[in-house]
This record gives sequence, C-alpha cells and structure tokens, in this order.
Amino acid sequence: MIAVALMAVPGGAAARAQGSADLKTFDFMLGEVQYRILLPQRAQLMARRVSDRFQVSLSTRMMRQMELQPAPGEGGKTYPRSQTLTNGAVLTFEIIRDTSGYAGSGGPEETLEGRLQFGGHTLAVKCHDQAEWPGSPSPSWCLDYLQHLAVVTGR
Repeated sequence: MIAVALMAVPGGAAARAQGSADLKTFDFMLGEVQYRILLPQRAQLMARRVSDRFQVSLSTRMMRQMELQPAPGEGGKTYPRSQTLTNGAVLTFEIIRDTSGYAGSGGPEETLEGRLQFGGHTLAVKCHDQAEWPGSPSPSWCLDYLQHLAVVTGR
C-alpha cells in the first residue's frame, strides 16, 4: 500500500512535541476507503459498536477521545470556524462546551465537532477533552494528529 501525498511527514507539531518515535500508525476503513493516521503510542482503539466509525482514546483516566466517520451528504450542518491543516485538509468546526452543569469527576469537558475535507473525501470529526480542576479542556488537541491523516491507495 502507498499513502497519497496528503500524508504529512512525521515532523509536524505532533511529531516535534512527542518525537516521531512516540507515534504509531493506525490503519482503518470507513466505507470503501482505507485511511492511515499517526497517533501517540498510548492511543487505544475503542470497541467498534458501529462498523463505519474509527474511535480512539488517549487516556484511561480522562476523557480524551477522537472519532472519525463518513460525513453526511451535502446540506449538513455548517460550522463557524475553519482551519487548513499541514496535509492540505480543511477542517470546519466548532467547540462545544459542556454547559449541562455536570462535569465528570475529572473536571470540565469540551468537544470539537466538525467536517474534515481532503482528497475528495469528507469525514465527520469529534474530538473530546476533559481537564482536571481547575484547568480548561482543549479539544483542539486533535488538530496536531489530524494533519497526519491520509488516504491509503492499493499497490
């Protein structure tokens, strides 16, 4: 298999922050498309309740999770923010604060929700973060790793 040119060379912000040796490769299918992403060694694949969804957790204690799945067709939700990642992907998103009045025992929580477009593909993205009291969650942690997302092509 060969990754298309959208894959960033380990050396981006995530790789520099952790050292590229600290990242591992996850290959997964969503629909008929195979993807590859680099995530920290501690990332754990979550049980697949839905076959067309990729979910990982980066913490066994705190809520730090990423979920990717094929995005619904055109005319879906629009998002107020946009960012172009180093792999050329465009992420439109919003940050949703948990205002339910209930924060997990670990502290306040936030979710980044959006759409990632690249190479003719569109994925729905959810990144969740929880901070210990009195800290503030930062669900944008996943942007450093989404820049490593690539479509994998056959031999």
